[in-house]
Amino acid sequence: MRSLALMLALLTPVAATAGTQIVGSITPQEARTIVSIAGQVDTLWNARKAAEIAALYAPDATLEMVDRKTGAQGRQDILEYFARSFATLDPAMRHRTGIDRITVLAPDVVVANGHAWLERASGDAAPTPVRFFNTTTVVVRGAEGWRIRMIRTHDAPLEQGLVVASKRTVAGS
Repeated sequence: MRSLALMLALLTPVAATAGTQIVGSITPQEARTIVSIAGQVDTLWNARKAAEIAALYAPDATLEMVDRKTGAQGRQDILEYFARSFATLDPAMRHRTGIDRITVLAPDVVVANGHAWLERASGDAAPTPVRFFNTTTVVVRGAEGWRIRMIRTHDAPLEQGLVVASKRTVAGS
């Protein structure tokens, strides 16, 4: 009976990961930690804190915006990439991420599939979506805890992002 309860606990999505499908065996705390990394990236991106974002990456991580043919290799290069990007970024731009699925590949390796939106804040009005990406992220657990090992983004039609956002809102996530 206890094994069944443990199995159900591991397979049942938790509030912090509502709307995120979990495939494989991972504890609810680990799932929350992995999803929270996306939230941390959003918060730090919106505050333009390049060094803190880079710290969320593994030392040998890669970042690639496939359709834009740009990216970075290694934590220091990722730090420099974000510092350069933030230096020229419209202050009204905001970043928002949604994780749809976490697939466990090994005890210390997961793939998170999701989406990211770039939005322009405009006073009290709702932000205006400007760009939408599909994302594939490999997250690994090492001596520093869970860290981003690889992110690949692919541009997607903004209309697709609006549909995804409306479904997430309806689902309450």
